[in-house]
Amino acid sequence: MFKKIAFALLVILSASTFQSCIDHQRNIGVDMVFVDALHAVQPNMKSVEWDEKNGYIVADGTEGKYDMTVWFSTDVKWVMTETEYNADVNQLPQAVVNTIQASPDYGRWTVDDIDFYERPDISFYVVELESPQATELYVYVTPSGNILKTTPQDEEVTPVTSFLTPAV
Repeated sequence: MFKKIAFALLVILSASTFQSCIDHQRNIGVDMVFVDALHAVQPNMKSVEWDEKNGYIVADGTEGKYDMTVWFSTDVKWVMTETEYNADVNQLPQAVVNTIQASPDYGRWTVDDIDFYERPDISFYVVELESPQATELYVYVTPSGNILKTTPQDEEVTPVTSFLTPAV
């Protein structure tokens, strides 16, 4: 009998601990104008949770098998979409693949992760590459294959990240 009671208490304690982890996830309520705006730019996005980040209203969800984050300004203007393609190189345009493979420095490195960012001013991929010695490099490249930046550090991209504007 004691074992059954102890087991029941353990189950209840575990469930309440797990529930408290869920409660820490942020899912703010948003005005329907944001929901409508999201539907206009990403009508197939599923499992949407809303948050506020850096003064923007952000929808996190999935489209197909990929995670997606859509950013809106507080005046309900779309400002950025990030799609996480993991390491699915089939999502890269051939121009991006050609540019990366043509590099004598990292052309034979392994693709570890791919994120695609779309903003009103620019679209670009961040392709994380890993060398055989486990060195990482992040290549910021436009869909047409123009390299915007390479860096050894993972950097946060926001709707106002300014270093991405290509030189004219």
